[in-house]
Amino acid sequence: MPSRMPTKNASLRKLLRKEQLNSRRRGNHANNNQNNNNQSRQKSVGTVSPRGVKALTSSLKLSTEDVVSPIMTIDSQQNSYKGFYFHKKTGPVLAIENLSDSSYQTLSELVSDTNILAQELNASNDGGQAPPPPTEIYLAPDERLSEQARQTLLQNTLTTLNLGQVSQGKEYTRELFNGYVKFKLVDTPEFIEPQHQVMRPLELVREMGERDQYRPGHQLYNSVIKTLGNYIDTVNLKQDELVKKSKSKPLSPDDFKKANDEVQAKLKNLNDALNQYLNEGVSLKIPKTLLNKKYRAIKKLQKQLVAANKDDINEVLEVTRQNYWLRTFNPLNANTAAQGVRLGKGAQGEVFSKIFDVSDRPDLPDSFEAATKFSAAYANDEAFSAGIPRDNPGEAKRAVATYEMSRLLGLDVIPPTVFVLGTNPRTKRQELGYAIQKVSGTDAQIDERTHTYTKEEITQSGYLNDPKIDIQGNEKRVWNEDGILKEAYRFITRPVQVPSMDTNAQFQKDLANLQILDNVIGHADRHLGNVRIELAENNTIRVKGIDNDDTFGSRWAPKNPHADLRDKQGSKTPGMPPTIDVHAAVSILKVTPNDLEPLRTKLTDAEYQATKTRLENVQKTIRQRITDKQLAIMPGQTLSEADKAFLATAAELPNASSLSQLPQWGSVSVYQAYMPVPVTSNKPPITNSYIGEIIALAQSPDPSLAPSQSRGFASWPNNA
Repeated sequence: MPSRMPTKNASLRKLLRKEQLNSRRRGNHANNNQNNNNQSRQKSVGTVSPRGVKALTSSLKLSTEDVVSPIMTIDSQQNSYKGFYFHKKTGPVLAIENLSDSSYQTLSELVSDTNILAQELNASNDGGQAPPPPTEIYLAPDERLSEQARQTLLQNTLTTLNLGQVSQGKEYTRELFNGYVKFKLVDTPEFIEPQHQVMRPLELVREMGERDQYRPGHQLYNSVIKTLGNYIDTVNLKQDELVKKSKSKPLSPDDFKKANDEVQAKLKNLNDALNQYLNEGVSLKIPKTLLNKKYRAIKKLQKQLVAANKDDINEVLEVTRQNYWLRTFNPLNANTAAQGVRLGKGAQGEVFSKIFDVSDRPDLPDSFEAATKFSAAYANDEAFSAGIPRDNPGEAKRAVATYEMSRLLGLDVIPPTVFVLGTNPRTKRQELGYAIQKVSGTDAQIDERTHTYTKEEITQSGYLNDPKIDIQGNEKRVWNEDGILKEAYRFITRPVQVPSMDTNAQFQKDLANLQILDNVIGHADRHLGNVRIELAENNTIRVKGIDNDDTFGSRWAPKNPHADLRDKQGSKTPGMPPTIDVHAAVSILKVTPNDLEPLRTKLTDAEYQATKTRLENVQKTIRQRITDKQLAIMPGQTLSEADKAFLATAAELPNASSLSQLPQWGSVSVYQAYMPVPVTSNKPPITNSYIGEIIALAQSPDPSLAPSQSRGFASWPNNA
């Protein structure tokens, strides 16, 4: 969760607190004094017409059924904004349009107006309580603002709303959203405190039975006091630096490592001084009783230092990092989740199942069973080639950002994915990980066992029992915990036979949407093994992408089937699909670069800029698909006249007539456009889509088969 930014204007803070008090007083006398209050402010409070309700809810991506009250409206006396206030089923909502400045006058008026609207809508409020703060705030800054003015406006508005609207224990945090800047009311996290304290220089002086911190002529004693002070000062300084930096940009593992290394260097100097004092203390010629007291004080300090720097990690800095995660990412607690099972080992680390209590997280499904994963020690070759750092690749941020981008673009092809804080099984330390909702069904490809090696075959092979020798691509070995070979077998990889794949509209649309998303997020390793196919309601086939932590690399490129060199071949994603869903086209083209700003908390500057560039390229391709009439629509759906006009304008069409009769997903023409293109060489066919990848895999040969035989499809699993 973003930290609560401190206000720089003391008078504004005072006014906001005064406004909160006035709000409570208005709550005590709402029925008697409400009209007087409104008239004294010369404010005109109105309600939105049915047509206005439909337009506003549509722009906020709500249905009219979500709104359970009239929508109240009020204008700024300074023409600085227009405000709307209403109730959803989950609580009050505030929408602010055309906010043009964040001056003292404007923001103080905004806080006052919010309370006026709330009082107007809660006229029957009982108990003398102030109205509850909005659970969601949608903010549309004036489009004429410069980038710097826009950022200042957002920061000052968030500060003001947190001070003027929120009770203790709550705060607003920003979410990815299209068209508006969306703030959501969340619980302020309970921060962690260091468990182990280290005595300060003056405490050590007293423990040693001394009166002064500095004693002329006592070099060893003075060295101990000085190096202890240097250590304490360095810990505090590095902690402050991490906190300050985290408010402007994401903290990287390198930031923490650099700070911790400096603290550990000071700790080494301190330990050297302490050991020298213990070894040479006899030369101080002081009474043995006092000398023993000094020794006990030194030993006590050494134990404190060991506890506060376990495994060469300073606890104060570690707690600072964990509090940064709590404040910025609002993670679930993986340590308190219901006991899950080990699901397996992926390319990037262990994968575990957990069942989380998400009763306080309305953004998540009621029953949230998820695969939990923590960061791997290093990125795989595909991720590294795409620009993801080899060391500390930060998979959790990438996986959660993928889910958020899927929602922002309106694609719905990624299961709910959130941050967790828990113990990494690999490092045994508290770390930031992620949980992705468990998806039923089957992977798009299955490894089918074709032959299990006997003990005699393993012995005769000369290599199967030797972990230092690589095996063939279609062989697999299973080792037990003691490193002894349990079994070895050959397998063949086949794509799953999806029922009526050539006419299944939802399946085709979902795969196309996943391919579009991967072109935006830059998925470095999307293969059919991390495409999940599930049988949803009404026997509908749905597609979800999993293993989304190799994403947002700064050097990502789509698949290049003509390249011979590995570093020129790009990723496994074959560019944009040949046909685009028309509603996906609308939602994606409405996304602006400003809508991506919340990603800055998860990505480096280079990764953020690369994502913006990829989005622009995807939008450019979609405009071309509109011009080339390469759009499709789901059976039974229609495209509104407003969306037709929007797409025609975006693609610079003379009119929207070409958008009236669109081919449907599941039709022959759409499916044929996805067929792989055969080549005349020994190379695999050229594919333009994930559907094409499935077909190409089924048509490809395998070493275990006859030269003229293709591997074909695997049957739909019985347990899927």
